[in-house]
Amino acid sequence: MSKQIFYDPQKKRWKRLRRILDTSAAVGAVLLVIFVVGVLRIAADMHWASDVLTGAAVGTAVGAGLPVLLHARNPESPTNTAILPLFGGGVRGILVSRSW
Repeated sequence: MSKQIFYDPQKKRWKRLRRILDTSAAVGAVLLVIFVVGVLRIAADMHWASDVLTGAAVGTAVGAGLPVLLHARNPESPTNTAILPLFGGGVRGILVSRSW
């Protein structure tokens, strides 16, 4: 007996496919807004293209990296991660500390 992934005959609806399409549509809409804002900032001479591309790269790296850094754990060796703001003494930034 084969298991159908996308169509649930009892409820007569598409389960997983609908969730994938909803998620894809939301991500696509967000990426479109980000792209339009970047183009408009360049067109308004508020930023150079290099600023916008660097911001996109940093944002992507942080958005993809933080969940991996904070949530990817090896069950055999638990890790502790702390992200702290640094202010004072002429220093401003973020301190990322991780112990293995």
